Amino acid sequence: MANINAKFGLRPIGKLGSASNSTGTTEYDILTGTTGSIFTGDPVKMVNTGGIAVAAAGDLLLGVFQGCRYTDSAGDVIYSSHWPTTTASADAVAFVVDDPNAYLKYKVLLQVVWYKQLSV
Repeated sequence: MANINAKFGLRPIGKLGSASNSTGTTEYDILTGTTGSIFTGDPVKMVNTGGIAVAAAGDLLLGVFQGCRYTDSAGDVIYSSHWPTTTASADAVAFVVDDPNAYLKYKVLLQVVWYKQLSV
């Protein structure tokens, strides 16, 4: 298998302590009219109206999006790894890892930061 060096979102990989690592999720509503797609690994926040949205810098993090379930316009129940921005469903729920003891790993752009040692 090839080494994939692509960036990815947050991935739950373990749990603090001796409890079993089920990487359990909690269901949260995705409200109709939620703007922006949400992908597996995206950090999410709770919005004032009771649903979730993608978190931005400075937002209080609720957890990590792991997928969703909704009923499409044909009446079929859909399980998906992402929430498309154009989807409208009254019963949409997101599966979010919100355990404060979860260990997460992530890959982002590699940036070199130079530090200057201070003289004492």
